[in-house]
Amino acid sequence: MKNFGFTLIELLLAITLISILSFIVYPSYNKHLIRVRRIQIATVLLDLAGKMERYHAMKNTYDGADVKISSKYYEIKMESKESDQYILKAIPIGAQKKDKACASLTLDQDGRRGSDGDGSSIECWL
Repeated sequence: MKNFGFTLIELLLAITLISILSFIVYPSYNKHLIRVRRIQIATVLLDLAGKMERYHAMKNTYDGADVKISSKYYEIKMESKESDQYILKAIPIGAQKKDKACASLTLDQDGRRGSDGDGSSIECWL
């Protein structure tokens, strides 16, 4: 008669392999999530810039434009310097604060993209 099942050694080996794999994969997964969220908010900023230009075409000013966007990982603010200039800024909150390479993303009325982190703005906006 054959016994079907696993021995204690086989179970411990399987648990050890799963632990090692998760220890390696989890940090990489977190970096990927941070990058994906950054790309999503960059897309939102570009969309907002388009809306700002439509508003400017109708009103001939950026003053009074509403940029209320709710996000779980970023707070979006508009800083208006003059009636014909603005800067959209996405400030990381929550789990996204771990993104030290890019930190805050900025976009102005001329399409200039920037970031406040350690990395280059080209890397942050890709």
